[in-house]
Amino acid sequence: MYVVSFAYPLTAIPQIFKVFTTHDVSSLALSSWVLYVVFGLVFIAYAVKKRLTPLVIEGLLWVIVYLLM
Repeated sequence: MYVVSFAYPLTAIPQIFKVFTTHDVSSLALSSWVLYVVFGLVFIAYAVKKRLTPLVIEGLLWVIVYLLM
């Protein structure tokens, strides 16, 4: 579970790379990414409360991905 929790958010690297190299964000909706961050933080809070370390790791990595986008 630890490996998957770390590896799954890394699947977004190609999209992040594309955004940073082309500077084209026309296909991204800001409202979607803001909601991803908000719900991601709720997910992290739940995982912390339940002491689910793999889910905390995955949640933090996803929030980082969302913020980079």
